[in-house]
Amino acid sequence: KYTAQIGQWKARAGFAPADNEREHSQIARLRTLAEQAGLDPDIAESYHTFVVSESKTRHERIAAQS
Repeated sequence: KYTAQIGQWKARAGFAPADNEREHSQIARLRTLAEQAGLDPDIAESYHTFVVSESKTRHERIAAQS
């Protein structure tokens, strides 16, 4: 629901579905948090990558419909 709203806002504003620089900084932050919590940072990154990929796909579909 929320990613669809964000996709609509991005499409209306003319923003790209992805911001690679922000994604890289978020992954670095997530890996650090995972390590500090004693979790596997590779698994945390894989999960993040999956969620972001699905969101971008949704945003791209929304932008194509606009």
